[in-house]
Amino acid sequence: MNSFYANKSSRTLRLGDVVSGFVTAIPTQDEPITKSFVNYNVEVKLPSYLVVLTPCCSIKEKTISLAPLVEAKRKPFFKNKNYREDMTLLNQPHLPNEWRELGEEVSSDSDGEAIYAYDTLFIYAEDPRLPKYPVKIPIEGKKFEEFEAGYYFIDFRNISKVKCSCIAHEEEKKPNYEDLLLKMLSSKILEISIDARADLRNKLAYYYLRVPKEDLIEQS
Repeated sequence: MNSFYANKSSRTLRLGDVVSGFVTAIPTQDEPITKSFVNYNVEVKLPSYLVVLTPCCSIKEKTISLAPLVEAKRKPFFKNKNYREDMTLLNQPHLPNEWRELGEEVSSDSDGEAIYAYDTLFIYAEDPRLPKYPVKIPIEGKKFEEFEAGYYFIDFRNISKVKCSCIAHEEEKKPNYEDLLLKMLSSKILEISIDARADLRNKLAYYYLRVPKEDLIEQS
């Protein structure tokens, strides 16, 4: 599990980094705005932790994509002892029969094809720099099992674009790049390992590459 995070942090921001200090905004509206006015509002938040979802080489031009990193308090996760021991199992594809052995109910047209479970989520392993939180799981009747956990996750459906003057890349050759870099790195809390970054990249690609059934029907 320790291999989930890098032993040494890079002197830049990278895909998958855990950061703090950035504001996100989520607009909500009743319907599309066409000719008439429609009620809408913008919810502004300052999450404690966020994850960088911009590819490493594209972290520049004062722009970055971020997803809030939230506590993995979902009961099905902790009721499954396999996940309690290593919830990052959910970050990799497995054969359907392997998922069933892990206690996950999956359906697949091909038992010989590796698939993802919870394909919108990516799990972050426990680390002392991420605070633990209480978990309460019902076990039988009115009895509960209570313990502390430190797993977190991001949801690919909750990505925001943020503009910040300190987001820069050395290729931009800005005269004050070193000053900008120090400010940018002050937001960095954790860097994930090369293997974990590959898992994130692969699952993120899978999320966007899914082909809807309607398209498959039209192509046949």
